[in-house]
Amino acid sequence: MPAIPVTKSIANAFSEQERPLEVMKAFYDDVDSLRSGMARVTKAVDLASIGANATVDVAVTLAAGSCSAGDVVLFQGAAALENGLVVQGVHTVITDAISLRVSNVTAAPIDAASRTLEFLVIKPRTFVVSRS
Repeated sequence: MPAIPVTKSIANAFSEQERPLEVMKAFYDDVDSLRSGMARVTKAVDLASIGANATVDVAVTLAAGSCSAGDVVLFQGAAALENGLVVQGVHTVITDAISLRVSNVTAAPIDAASRTLEFLVIKPRTFVVSRS
């Protein structure tokens, strides 16, 4: 039987008796490969002044080879972001460049201090499960 990509519905790929074991093999036999597809990246970022009740997209250039189109980038939080600032999301714009969406949910402008932010970059992998 040909290999079945996990990205398709794995639930219907195996009989009831085979399913739990095959799913576990698909995701746990290759844990080292999965971990190697993740990286923590830090970058000093100046959020600058954000107006009252405003949202801005902050361009962040990461080190060469950090991320590329299709990678998932997660914001890992920052110690002591100013009260009222909320990070709404991150996405890859082009290779090694991301956009960080930040909102000021207060009624006054906030001039955020420059700080080092941390991101988790996850490089997609295709797992293949073959029935033996």
